[in-house]
Amino acid sequence: MPFCCNSGSSDNPPDYTEFGRTYDGFRRGRYLFPIDEVAIKDITRQDQSGSLILQAEKDRLDIFHRIIFLARRQRLYEWPLPDSARVLDLGTGTGIWAIDVVDSLFAKGKDDVQVLGLDLALIQPKFIPTCATFTRADIEEPWPAPEQMFDLVHVQMLLGSIRDWTNLYRKSFRHLRPGGYIEQVEIEWVPLCDDNTMPANSPLHLWSNTLRRAMQTCGQPIDVFDVRAELHAAGFTNITENVIKLPLNPWSTDKFEEEIGRWFNLGLTHCLEALTLMPFIRIEGWQKQEVDMLVDDLKREICRLHIHGYCRMWVSGCRLSSWSLQGRLIEYKMLTVERRFVWTGRKPGQ
Repeated sequence: MPFCCNSGSSDNPPDYTEFGRTYDGFRRGRYLFPIDEVAIKDITRQDQSGSLILQAEKDRLDIFHRIIFLARRQRLYEWPLPDSARVLDLGTGTGIWAIDVVDSLFAKGKDDVQVLGLDLALIQPKFIPTCATFTRADIEEPWPAPEQMFDLVHVQMLLGSIRDWTNLYRKSFRHLRPGGYIEQVEIEWVPLCDDNTMPANSPLHLWSNTLRRAMQTCGQPIDVFDVRAELHAAGFTNITENVIKLPLNPWSTDKFEEEIGRWFNLGLTHCLEALTLMPFIRIEGWQKQEVDMLVDDLKREICRLHIHGYCRMWVSGCRLSSWSLQGRLIEYKMLTVERRFVWTGRKPGQ
């Protein structure tokens, strides 16, 4: 597979540092979580005896990509893509999902694929496949791509980053080709337990409630919402949803859940500080020392195997039929609602 140097964007404002972590300087304060790479050990495989082998350093976003990939039983997306697929990855982060999609399609002989990743931060690798492009952009503003261009719009772990989901879904609707689809994967940051092994005073409850309140206050909620209703409001129909359990550690006797628990515990251990710092200090008024103490308590709590806690991962999607309604613009003028509809393709039988 040919590779090229990732030139990114010429608009490159300097990053800034707060609380010992690095934050992106583009749209400063828009994204509340750090973009640096903390040195962590990544579990990538097992030896023949089943012992874990520690390998290269990875950043937290790549670990969560791995968690999601495993939880989806090693699927990057649900529906098959055409030979000349055009894919849009919103909030691409390190670009690992986009690059893996290119790799998987090339392995199937689909070498005419094009993947565009958009993100506030340019933290993708220097060398990337030639058919992958990464562009700095605020995805809540107009996208640098024509409408009706993509076969797949991919959204992953953007809760806490988006102010207007309905508008984002409407743009996705307009940018999809007939037959294309949108897919969204989110983790619900609410600790759950089915057997009462998690105490009512667990620091996990304090953390979750405070984080969710802070993100609601700043207008970028991190709560899972009614995705089905929002997608439907944007014009999508035949929406599917799937919920997958992510154990906080390998407490489960189910082998599949046990593996997911190992990975999720690793991801949590190295993301709790990143998720907590800015929302708790800037919005909730905590002191840095208080955050440090809470994060230490959380790390101990998620490693207690007798606590059978878990979070939920939501996978939502919708595929457009070949005669779907491909545009809906609602303009409010005083008390008049003007609807403009544009049909593409043909209805069956026409």
